Amino acid sequence: MIYSKPCMHGLRAVIFIAARNSDTPVRGEDVAREEDLPQPFLSKILKILSSRGILHSVRGPGGGFRLARPAEEITLLDIVEAIDGTSQFEECALGWKTCQDDKPCPLHNSWKEMRVNLRNYLQQTNVATLMQHEKMSGASTLLP
Repeated sequence: MIYSKPCMHGLRAVIFIAARNSDTPVRGEDVAREEDLPQPFLSKILKILSSRGILHSVRGPGGGFRLARPAEEITLLDIVEAIDGTSQFEECALGWKTCQDDKPCPLHNSWKEMRVNLRNYLQQTNVATLMQHEKMSGASTLLP
């Protein structure tokens, strides 16, 4: 997979919370149970997403997490950047320090195009789009 486990868990959590389509906060424990994710690990991810303005954390009884803004305004790139950063869009696929357009590694040209395409896809795809896809497909989970 091209994303870290924390990033995949974050994507799944945000989509799960968005699918509840409610102003009522969703408990992290419920996300972990329903998505079969490790709860302590997920708690850290949810805190990161809250600190980055993707989720809003509600403390106390009846607390949990809800989207900080509408699902149409949260892109997959927002989530990926919050957890994994942007290095996968900037670094050489082989890890070479000197890989550039004028001194390319063997994968440079093909990887450069894939990076641009991936970044564009993530930037253009929002959480609402994924929720709509899930409704149309009838899938039981939003992401594998």
